[in-house]
Amino acid sequence: ELVPLSLTTRSGESLEVAVMRNADRPEEPFELFEDSEEIPPGEYWTTRWLVEAGTFSGRRFSVDGAITGGEFYTGTRGSVSVSGDWKVSKHLSLSADYEHNRVALAGDEFLIDELGARADFAFSPTLFGALAGQWNNEDEEVILNFRLNWIPRPGSDLFIVVNQQAETWESRWNPTRTTLLTKVVWRVAF
Repeated sequence: ELVPLSLTTRSGESLEVAVMRNADRPEEPFELFEDSEEIPPGEYWTTRWLVEAGTFSGRRFSVDGAITGGEFYTGTRGSVSVSGDWKVSKHLSLSADYEHNRVALAGDEFLIDELGARADFAFSPTLFGALAGQWNNEDEEVILNFRLNWIPRPGSDLFIVVNQQAETWESRWNPTRTTLLTKVVWRVAF
């Protein structure tokens, strides 16, 4: 990675311009997207550029954005992304992000949109958690994750995690898989 420009102001705003050189060597052919031309095995060297800017993350509201472009296997890829964080209070923070990708391979063009959102909450120093969700138009699937952490005493924890996947085809919510995980860590002193 070469970074010809990287600026950070005293107030915490930032700007960066970078050029990245990457390598990949798939051993078998694969499809990036359903019905796309297969990427043949071989050695791929790609050059990509990045322009990224953001405000200071310590503020009550902050935002970041990036634009990237360049080579991608046998074609090209460009993306635009933006994310924002809002610290509602000392007990609640909300964040959201969006990314749009344009991938061109062998005359085919694929447009992929990804949306994400997250809420982090703390009822007390010993009870806190998060709710996160993600969706993209390629899979037409929502992935939700809920995590709760309770610390009854130092060194002991109870985690409860719920994951759910749901298809969103034809604007309908169709749950496909739900997973519930619990973990208990209990410290015993002798």
